[in-house]
Amino acid sequence: MDLANMERYQKETGGYAIWHGVKTEGYKKWANGGKIYKREAERISLFVSKGKKSQWKEFIKRHSELDLSKLIRKAVNTYLRMKTHDVNLSNNNPYHKEIQFLKQQTQNLIEHCFKISNDNILALIQNIYKHTILLGNEVSRL
Repeated sequence: MDLANMERYQKETGGYAIWHGVKTEGYKKWANGGKIYKREAERISLFVSKGKKSQWKEFIKRHSELDLSKLIRKAVNTYLRMKTHDVNLSNNNPYHKEIQFLKQQTQNLIEHCFKISNDNILALIQNIYKHTILLGNEVSRL
């Protein structure tokens, strides 16, 4: 084995010339004058249940422009873009708007109806307001 060439290969490419006692394919190509291409990407592994994988594959069948890798990359990029622009994902929940409306109306009643003569009614409105906040928090977690 040509140790000087192997050392040069490792310095130039950052790759291994020998792996587990065997010459690497990259080294062999390089030694025969082949061009070495560096990937500007790294592999990421992910474990999912068989059910989830089947669900993703069914989705891919219906969307022929995608493969599993593209689906995952698009999903992650969309999520990151939404988070970067501070899009509240819970706003997509159909109940979010209704809860916000209830919360605003009960808050308006509490703040602007100074002369609620019956303490029971005021307590009821305050209780409704507290529950809309709790419900809104639960919906946001979905």
